[in-house]
Amino acid sequence: MSTFLPVACRVGSGAGFAGDRIDPAVALVESGEIDSIALECLAERTLVPAIKSRSEDPRKGFDPRLERRLTPLLPGAYEKKCRIVSNLGAANPVAAGKAITSLAKNSGIKGHRTAALHGDDVISLQSDIQWIRPVTGKLIGAHAYLGCEKISQALEEGADVVVTGRVADSALFAAPALAHLNHSQDALAGALSAGHLLECAGQLTGGNYEPVGGARHGPL
Repeated sequence: MSTFLPVACRVGSGAGFAGDRIDPAVALVESGEIDSIALECLAERTLVPAIKSRSEDPRKGFDPRLERRLTPLLPGAYEKKCRIVSNLGAANPVAAGKAITSLAKNSGIKGHRTAALHGDDVISLQSDIQWIRPVTGKLIGAHAYLGCEKISQALEEGADVVVTGRVADSALFAAPALAHLNHSQDALAGALSAGHLLECAGQLTGGNYEPVGGARHGPL
């Protein structure tokens, strides 16, 4: 796990891919040394099954690991006043927000506020797409990358957890710092650069590589 320290805002990396372990993130939150933690769990390979799941049931479509990840995180985050930002919403961040609210309630957390950021689903604009070449088959989904501004706004308005769908990976990490940077474009560029490193924290710190024997490569 890594941390980024812009002014008075400390942001921790809690996940860099869908299968990351949750116990290091829990330890990071409970240390009290960070103000926000970001979990980057979404990729094209995880978004596609989420879209299919949502088409079968409008109450689904978010990351199926959401409960397993956030159940151990929420109590410590509430106690330490550490905000959580994640794209666990996948293809249905609104449903994810409702699920997180229920988790917080079941954990006995009172006054918890969850914000769900949506707007990345642009399937309704498919007729406006200018394709480079003819497309065969059925288009099941279309999602555009959102940025960090609305995530930051939700945090400034008091959200304890912000759950999104498809956003730029680095935005998850830059958003908590944005208010502390006085919205300076130069400082924001630095935050986004650090965010790119933090969202790949496992690779950055060598956590995806085991040198013994040189035979195993992958998440440890």
